Amino acid sequence: MKYNPNKKSTNILVLGPQHSGKSSTINTLCKYFNRRIQVASCDVGRKADVGTVHYEKVHLGSSNGHEYHIFDTAGKPFEKGMDGNDVNQIQKLIHGLPTGVNLSLSEWMNSEIVKENVVGFVFLVVSAEVLTKRR
Repeated sequence: MKYNPNKKSTNILVLGPQHSGKSSTINTLCKYFNRRIQVASCDVGRKADVGTVHYEKVHLGSSNGHEYHIFDTAGKPFEKGMDGNDVNQIQKLIHGLPTGVNLSLSEWMNSEIVKENVVGFVFLVVSAEVLTKRR
């Protein structure tokens, strides 16, 4: 999948371990974009007791006819390494998962691809502590 600069929207996927600040990062980006382009209010991740459970698409806004969206995800334990199943799940997210899917249930891997949700960029959010731990 190649980045297409002529596409009328940009989709960004946010990945990281549980409680690493993915939803906080999205909320900060919303505040930033709100000062620069017209953006709907977004406050993701606040309803969950344990963290984000549903795949959530946030419309950041638009500028010169170009739409910006960001996807919030459930945490993945990347600090423990990744296996083939983790890679398959990330690829499924990048290829365009429907929004609202419950990511805590394994059935989401059988979801149909949604072309308008294809991801062009991925943000990986990890705490500095995870990166500096000695093994």
